[in-house]
Amino acid sequence: MDKRLYVILFAGVLIAGVCVWKVTRTYPPQPRAEDLIFKQPAPQIPPLYNQESKMVRFDAYLSRHDIFVVFYDGTDGVQNSDIMQFLKQREEQLDRQGAKVFGISGALPQQNIGTTEVIEQDGKRINKRNTFPFPLLTDLGFAVHQNWGRYDPDSNQPLPGLFFVDRAGNVDFKNRKPLPIEHPREFIRDYLGETRDNQS
Repeated sequence: MDKRLYVILFAGVLIAGVCVWKVTRTYPPQPRAEDLIFKQPAPQIPPLYNQESKMVRFDAYLSRHDIFVVFYDGTDGVQNSDIMQFLKQREEQLDRQGAKVFGISGALPQQNIGTTEVIEQDGKRINKRNTFPFPLLTDLGFAVHQNWGRYDPDSNQPLPGLFFVDRAGNVDFKNRKPLPIEHPREFIRDYLGETRDNQS
């Protein structure tokens, strides 16, 4: 038989074998585009008023600090926000890490400035204002909430959420929206290097 015919037959068998292998091979499922998580620059936050009615420029802290952005329910007040209180308890550790925390809600500055309580000092009763250590920014109209995917258009209500913006100014995105941290307390503890023995 002509050697060329052997070559052709061998090539045909090889191609057939490759085709069978590819058809019968089990491929791992490919991730859907909407399931992918990737880093992107954090959405812009325009200058907003804090609890002292002073304008705060969020972008002045980008690419200089790790930043925790917390959307909380302003109608309940920051004192009833579990995650803001959790961060407040760790103010010193966060400061040592050079991290910044910004709370954002629809509450007005005068609502965020703090509650007043009467305390005894040197035998006198005085009024003491309980202030919060982190900037509490007022997002009237919830434009920032919407930009960060923290607004439900069906119920016309803001949504809570914690986001972490790294020192490069990036935040996790999924399905073209910033992705809130799924387990905020665990994330904060891991970030601060808290041991399990110290967790509360």
